Amino acid sequence: MESQVMFESDEVFSSFSCDDIHSARKFYSAILGFRITEHRGMLSLHLGPGPTHLI
Repeated sequence: MESQVMFESDEVFSSFSCDDIHSARKFYSAILGFRITEHRGMLSLHLGPGPTHLI
């Protein structure tokens, strides 16, 4: 019996919500030292090479 691949490798997308963008930016950038970018009121958390995480 031949095995079939259900999913191919691809980039992933992750996100999570917060109720205070200002505090989230401060926590992830100033305290933890991660790079944060903002676009239209949404934060993107950059943890290294690869996809970002939407906050």
